[in-house]
Amino acid sequence: MLAAALRWRRRALIALPLAILWIFSTPVFADILMRSLEDRYPWRPDSAYPEADAVFALGGGILGARDRSGAEMERGTDADRFERALSLFQSGHTRVLVLSSGGAQVPGVPSQGDRLREIAIQRGVPAESILIASDVRNTAAEAGALNEFAARLHWKRVLLVTSAFHMPRAMRLFRECPAEVVPVPVGFQSPAPGQPPTDEGLTRYLPQAEALAHSERGLREYLGILVYSLSPHEPRPSHQAR
Repeated sequence: MLAAALRWRRRALIALPLAILWIFSTPVFADILMRSLEDRYPWRPDSAYPEADAVFALGGGILGARDRSGAEMERGTDADRFERALSLFQSGHTRVLVLSSGGAQVPGVPSQGDRLREIAIQRGVPAESILIASDVRNTAAEAGALNEFAARLHWKRVLLVTSAFHMPRAMRLFRECPAEVVPVPVGFQSPAPGQPPTDEGLTRYLPQAEALAHSERGLREYLGILVYSLSPHEPRPSHQAR
């Protein structure tokens, strides 16, 4: 639109993209967009979840970019996924912890799943109780890996841990799993219904980079939901589960 405005000198072509950018950059709009995703699966304490055969922490953004040693963990933006899955395992809700490799594996370089497995063992999880979905590049591939695990090991119920805004799309992809999938949302980014926003007054209507980032993540989820709605996707076994 801005390029067209430079070509045809129309004020409306300048005002409209700026208005769109302004709206999506405001905390009030970002909260509305994120809440429309996050309110579908409310937060619950560990005690509210049933016992299951396994708990699966979806990958992506769990570890930071820098190396860490021992049981220390360089936290990424979605580190809550691993911590909540670990909490559910340690509280006795499940007997198997499933981790995602977090993307394509580079020869000679430990994957995110391998590093998280090391951390989990050092925090008291038996090595034989950990499974890794290897070489899974996205949520659809993770769903395929879980399908394979559940069918091969005859699981009846799995606790699925992922970010609250990502849960609606994840549950759509995991609907073909032979086991019952119970959503465990974490990392909420919008205020709960009835809870006051963190910032009030005029600042909620002024552009902020963080609000724009939240809007981008929300729009990406809706785009993914739309794609799978138009072209139904059934995850297949990855043959990379171990």
